[in-house]
Formats: sequence, C-alpha cells, structure tokens
Amino acid sequence: MSRWFSIMSIILFVAACTPRNERLPIDEPKLVAILVDVHLAEAAMQEMPSIIQDSVGRIYYNQIFRIHQVSEADFNKTIYLLKMNPAKMESVYKKVSETLDKKVEELH
Repeated sequence: MSRWFSIMSIILFVAACTPRNERLPIDEPKLVAILVDVHLAEAAMQEMPSIIQDSVGRIYYNQIFRIHQVSEADFNKTIYLLKMNPAKMESVYKKVSETLDKKVEELH
C-alpha cells in the first residue's frame, strides 16, 4: 500500500508541475498588440521621475486595456499562463520584437 501511495504521489506531482495547454484569455494577435503598447508606454515612462511613474503607469495601462477592450484580470491571467509555457512566451515576444522593430524603421 505504501509503495502504491508513493508512486501515485509522484505521478500527481509531475502532472501538477506539467504546464497545461490552457487556452489564453487573450488571443495571440491581440496580445502582441497589447504588449507592443505596454513596451512603448514603459519606454515613455523611463525618463520620468520615479515618484510619478506609478501613477502615470496606472493611467497608461488602463488606457491600453480600454483601447484593446480587455480586462486587467484577463491580461494578468494571460501573462501568468505564458510564464508556464516558455516556448509560447518566446514565440509571442518574437512577434512583439518584430513589431517594435518595424515601428522603429518607420520612424527613420
């Protein structure tokens, strides 16, 4: 009985640690657009005094969520799920990087 319990415990532990392919609350194209805007907002805030970054950041993030018609909760859950799936996170951020690079090229 003890051996069976040990084996089942190991199986359950491995299953709990394995990332699930849970559907993201925000689809990938929309998420890429949101993350591009987030990174642009973060870049804009870099030169601000730290004392006002939090309040301005909250305004920027709320505006980004409103523009893209997503809730902060869905955004946070999507990011959490991506952290559990590094390959997917890398894929999304590759697209974010490509989009930001195109924006920089357009400026030059």
